Amino acid sequence: MNAALNIWPWRSLGVDTRMQADFVEWFGLSSTEARILEALYLAKGWLTHKQLALISRPGGGSVGAVKNHIANIREALDRGGIEQMSGLEGTRWYGNRLTERGLTECDAALNSMHGLVGEFD
Repeated sequence: MNAALNIWPWRSLGVDTRMQADFVEWFGLSSTEARILEALYLAKGWLTHKQLALISRPGGGSVGAVKNHIANIREALDRGGIEQMSGLEGTRWYGNRLTERGLTECDAALNSMHGLVGEFD
């Protein structure tokens, strides 16, 4: 394909959005981890591992794989950037959310990459 006609250049990274591509490049995440981080960033609240499994891959992924991806995201972010809670919403499910520190770090990454902060609100 002609590069001039490739209006979604991030597709070559295996991601679906420009935000995911920025997270892949900035944090060194896999495309699946970038999808999870994007979901957590946009949610600005708790998401269960089951929800993240559905988001993580086309057709859904496994809860076990999400736990591994969350560990990698935790390593990529500054310390304290992501929280985990068990028994979320009175269930046995585990969940995660970005802390203020994690949201700020994502904002800084997006702003540094393309000046995108605020574009996704």
